[in-house]
Amino acid sequence: HMSHTSTLLSVLALTLIGFTANANTYSEKQIQCLAQNIYHEARGEPYEGQLAVAYVTLNRTQDDYFHGSICDVVYQKKQFSWTAKKPKIKEQKAWERSKLIAIIATILYDAGKDNTNGALYFDGKKRKNSVRIGKHTSYQ
Repeated sequence: HMSHTSTLLSVLALTLIGFTANANTYSEKQIQCLAQNIYHEARGEPYEGQLAVAYVTLNRTQDDYFHGSICDVVYQKKQFSWTAKKPKIKEQKAWERSKLIAIIATILYDAGKDNTNGALYFDGKKRKNSVRIGKHTSYQ
């Protein structure tokens, strides 16, 4: 039994996968790093929370302090706690979903969509310009 959101996600993903090869400016390796970050940071969260993780990661690639590729940003020392632990991906469905969200997020991001309004961080702290999505607060 699939929820309405995951059915919608599947349809959207299948539609997007048709043209991602041309439309997506990110390599498969970069998408993979983004998907891993979504999976390890937010796999238990709603779609919006997972997208927020993707957007925070993508925003950092454009920022002077973090800058670099998606993989550079994800594996930057002491930024995302899971990278130090090198955890295994065990939940296959959640992993598939993370990969789809990574693809969707990069396309939407390149089209100027970002549900965090340019946030570079997320955590429990309340700050100016914070966006509360799921368990994360994204802020600039």
